[in-house]
Amino acid sequence: MKKFVLYCIAILVPVFVGIPVVNYIVDPGHVYSEAFIDDVVEVLKQGKNVENVSDLNERVFKEKYIKSLYGKSFDYVIIGASRVMTVSTEDFDSCRIINLGMSGSKLEDLAAIYELCKENDIHYKNVIIDIEPTYFNADDKDTRWKSLETYYNSFAGLSSSAPDYSLITNLFSASYFKSSLSHIIKGTEEIRVVDTKINEGHTKIYDGSITHSKTARECSQSLIDFKAATETHHSFKLYNSLSIERIELFNKLINALRSDSVEITFFKAPYHPIFYKRIIKSVGMQKAFNYIDEFAKKNNIPIIGSFNPEDLGLKNTDFYDGTHPRKETVDKLFKN
Repeated sequence: MKKFVLYCIAILVPVFVGIPVVNYIVDPGHVYSEAFIDDVVEVLKQGKNVENVSDLNERVFKEKYIKSLYGKSFDYVIIGASRVMTVSTEDFDSCRIINLGMSGSKLEDLAAIYELCKENDIHYKNVIIDIEPTYFNADDKDTRWKSLETYYNSFAGLSSSAPDYSLITNLFSASYFKSSLSHIIKGTEEIRVVDTKINEGHTKIYDGSITHSKTARECSQSLIDFKAATETHHSFKLYNSLSIERIELFNKLINALRSDSVEITFFKAPYHPIFYKRIIKSVGMQKAFNYIDEFAKKNNIPIIGSFNPEDLGLKNTDFYDGTHPRKETVDKLFKN
């Protein structure tokens, strides 16, 4: 028995020590060192674009990015999740825009972004909100927004919450360790300062928007359709009811924007046809669709796009995957 215990210790100790050490040193998502993010923000401030920046902490990046824009004024601010992140200056006629969309955004993120803009004296006449049905899911436990919890608390009038230990638990994450090993094997691509917007690697544009990598742009249609038919983010799962708390938060955000005399527009990013037919079966999604439409009508908020791709005449080829329309697709929706 003693030998067995010692044997287990001999195996487990290196694992539990090695994984966090590797994750911290390699840090493929740049969540433990902000120097990389500082470099990216500095380039964007100069009106240039940065290639090879697919892996970084989006929320820390947006916080630093917004702070770098202190006192600036814009015609349009774009907020929402990753499905709106390709909206760029070219989609507007002689307007100055800033895209503050973030991967996996929740309503808490949107409130935090609003507060960040307010604290940094950023002015804007119009806001386009990427309105996601999953914002209102009562069973969605995604906590990525907690990276901006200080700003969310300020907006919501809440006192400081319990410490966020996600960075500590992430050190022991097997998936993060897998990413670390991939970076060790393949090597880390150096960021490139570029004037072009469509490049080999994932690119961040000076106006806050993004363009996807060549790999994503040229993904085979069969793989795209397979993902649409099989992959489901947890935000769509267990969706049976709307969250009263999130509905109240949403109303508070809309009222705050209107108090600032900001014109509001909703953007309904379409889903891949195969994915859409899967999610409309969810009771919660149906409730969210109805709530969004009724809210927009009651509050006279115009809507760009539709969740249903058929309403827009879109096909499988208009998407990168199950949930993300191609940049060309989004551009057409805005220009129309």
